[in-house]
Amino acid sequence: MNQTKPLSRDTRQEASLDLPVDPPRPDESKQSWVYRQIRERILRGVLPSGGRLPSTRSLAARWHVARSTVEAAYDQLRGEGYTAGAVGSGTYVAAVIPDNFFRHGLPGDTATAPAAATRGAPRSAPRDADRSVPPLRHEPPFTARGADASLFPMAAWRQGLLASARRVTAAQLAREDPQGWYPLREQIARYLGAARGIACDADQVVVLTGIRDGLDLSGRLLLTPRDKVLVEDPGYLNAMPLFSQYTRRVVPVAIDQHGFSVARARRHRGVRLVHVTPAHQSPTGVTMPVSRR
Repeated sequence: MNQTKPLSRDTRQEASLDLPVDPPRPDESKQSWVYRQIRERILRGVLPSGGRLPSTRSLAARWHVARSTVEAAYDQLRGEGYTAGAVGSGTYVAAVIPDNFFRHGLPGDTATAPAAATRGAPRSAPRDADRSVPPLRHEPPFTARGADASLFPMAAWRQGLLASARRVTAAQLAREDPQGWYPLREQIARYLGAARGIACDADQVVVLTGIRDGLDLSGRLLLTPRDKVLVEDPGYLNAMPLFSQYTRRVVPVAIDQHGFSVARARRHRGVRLVHVTPAHQSPTGVTMPVSRR
């Protein structure tokens, strides 16, 4: 499901935020206040799925706050999955609200309820007819970075894969670029410039197999045995073992309600590298506010 666009043309009308707003709570920042007002309206259904939010300039004037404050709140809502949108098309309430996954439960909850109710009762020995049936495997319901495979556009992926395979040449198979396929790096550099504001070219882009490969390469290039590295606590489980290959001075820094604590990190001296997951803290899922980034 494409969640970067509204559900249909009929839902493109602007969602109203003219309702009375609650006063800020004690010690609540303006960004948190704007974020809370919009999020609560989304959860109550006042802002329906697919509804378009006002522009940041319009809402800032309406609620008498700085436009940068509204932009930061919009960024946090988008990062947490409450809104979606692309550059030039506006911001919309997401088709699937994250809280709905918890409100409606997980698939199979009703089927497993009786089993849970009788969990404490003694189990009878299985009959001979049942011994040939393999036991059901119950996977953990929540795993970090686990995508829902049922949402993957399999048909479009197969079509694109076949189309790409038809265009592959023998020269492309024989030539190996250690930094990755050059046309792909060109597209990545173009995307970084348009979406992230990062000015770079294809020669500055390296295509890797994943996050572990990236951390290993960073440690190999940047660290010596005397360098100090800070990692989040709790944090990405593979970060400390990977960096420990190159230095023994890997120090965990406790996170707070906003993710990696910059204040705690500043107490350390001689830090060469810091591993941070600001958009989606691993494993808690906290989004770091833009002001801290």
